[in-house]
This record gives sequence, C-alpha cells and structure tokens, in this order.
Amino acid sequence: MGVLEAFLSTWSKARETFGEGVPQTGQRFDQSASLRQMQSTVESAAPGRRWSGRAASGYGTANADHGKVFGQLASLDQRLSAQVTQTAKIVVTGRQNLDTVRQWVVDAAASVPPGRNREMQLLPIVQKGLAQVQDVVTMSNGQLNTVAGEVKKIGGEYRALGNQRFANPKEGPDVRGMQRRGPAAKP
Repeated sequence: MGVLEAFLSTWSKARETFGEGVPQTGQRFDQSASLRQMQSTVESAAPGRRWSGRAASGYGTANADHGKVFGQLASLDQRLSAQVTQTAKIVVTGRQNLDTVRQWVVDAAASVPPGRNREMQLLPIVQKGLAQVQDVVTMSNGQLNTVAGEVKKIGGEYRALGNQRFANPKEGPDVRGMQRRGPAAKP
C-alpha cells in the first residue's frame, strides 16, 4: 500500500465517524409552541378579581406556579432543539472540511509525476493531509463535547422541573375530604 492509499484509508475511517445521511435538526424536539399555549391557558384560569379569599390566593399561587413550569419547559425545549441543530451543523461542517482535505490531497497527488521518487514526493502532501484530517476531527469532537455539556445541563433542568411540589401536603383537605388539624386528624 502506497502513502496515498494509506491516507485515503485513514480519511475514510475519519469520515465514517461523521455518519451517513442528512443530520436531523432539533426542530422535532421543540414542542415550545404547545407548551406556551398550555402556559397561556393555565394563566388565563387565574382567580383575578372574580374570586378572593384564602382559597383564591392559594389557587392563584398554584396556578401561577403551573404556568411558570409550562413556560420553563417551553424554554428548555427551545434550548434542546438549538443544541441538536448545532450538532447537525457540526457534523455537516466536519464532513465538508474532510471532503475539502481529501480533494486537496488527491489534487496535489495528481500533480506528482510517476516514477521511482513518487512515493517520496507524495509523503509531505499526505503528511499535511493527515494533519488536517486530525485537526478537523479534533475540532469537531471539541465542539460536540461542548454541545454534550449543554445537553447534560438542560437534562438536569428538565429533571429539576419534574420535582415540582405545588402545595404543602399538610395543607388542604386530606384524602377523605376533611381538614387536617395536626398529625393525627380523625373523622
């Protein structure tokens, strides 16, 4: 195997790491419009001036908290979508950059005349091409790691929203519909 064939083999393996087909954007993950609609619907059910008192105040607080969670979920969906789209862009750019390097090496190799010194003359071209392939892979990997960190952070924020508690269980009616008055409320 000559140096050019070795380069092409290495390039091919690097290119395989970027996958095949058109990378999907994050659009399918973005349900923010529906979540914003839910937020609006919940917020429109606020007690307002029609209902007042302690129950209205408690309901209003819980209602506002629910609306806030829908809004936060919508923002998280948009952020996750943006990160998935960023990943697709990194993959596309990495593929394009690898293709450019390959084309440069092939074109430069085509200008080297045949003969017994051809392999020696191809060596600096191939070495430069391999360095560029390494740079593309390293840069893309770094960018993907940055995105992975952001996705992990967003995942933590989703989990935190799943831990919402909108009312103190010691307040309000118990399961039988009776008001609790201390630790051992009985009928």
